Amino acid sequence: MTDMLVRAAGVLRAGGVVLHPTEAVWGLAADAHDQEAVARVYALKQRPVGKGLIVIAAAFETLRPLLDGVPDDRMRAALATWPGPHTWVFPAASGCPTWLAGDRGTIAVRISGHRLTRALCEVAGCALV
Repeated sequence: MTDMLVRAAGVLRAGGVVLHPTEAVWGLAADAHDQEAVARVYALKQRPVGKGLIVIAAAFETLRPLLDGVPDDRMRAALATWPGPHTWVFPAASGCPTWLAGDRGTIAVRISGHRLTRALCEVAGCALV
């Protein structure tokens, strides 16, 4: 499994897209901060950029820069459900890339509870879409 994760992480760091398991379905993943790689995911999914994508990570610290103005009670509620299969939608930070947030001013985020997804985030060293 380690060799597979290292190879997948290398593909992600090179701007590629990988298929990986999540808590519920198989997902297409790219480095969330690589605009061209994320554009490939939108194209493969035939999804309009304005809808945004879920950003997943292994740790909350990776997601914090994407968020702004989250009320304390909502943040506590989200943290209580992570890691796990729960996606939360929060206000996007002013510097959050539009290719992640779409045109709604919010961003969907999750700290994955799936061991392979978390490991992929950790080995790749980034948040994923």
